[in-house]
Amino acid sequence: MSEPQKFWRGQRVLVVRPRYATLPDPREAIIVGSYTDLHGGPQINQAYAIVILEGDVGVNWVAWFYESELSLIDTDRDKGEAILQAYNNR
Repeated sequence: MSEPQKFWRGQRVLVVRPRYATLPDPREAIIVGSYTDLHGGPQINQAYAIVILEGDVGVNWVAWFYESELSLIDTDRDKGEAILQAYNNR
């Protein structure tokens, strides 16, 4: 049985331990969704798709990160959703 999700779409997180050498540490991001949210099935390695933030609202790119690499910094999902919508409408 898999553990419940730790993060939800729209929440702001801090990438605390990135696997990518090109990503400065730390970096703020918005949760797009978990593997289960986006693909169904069981939660795979507690993986989350995120949008990396550049400044307050600018967005850079989307990547997958594990739960252990992320730390919650804001639960305001409405604000995060607005950022995701702006990203999708570029």
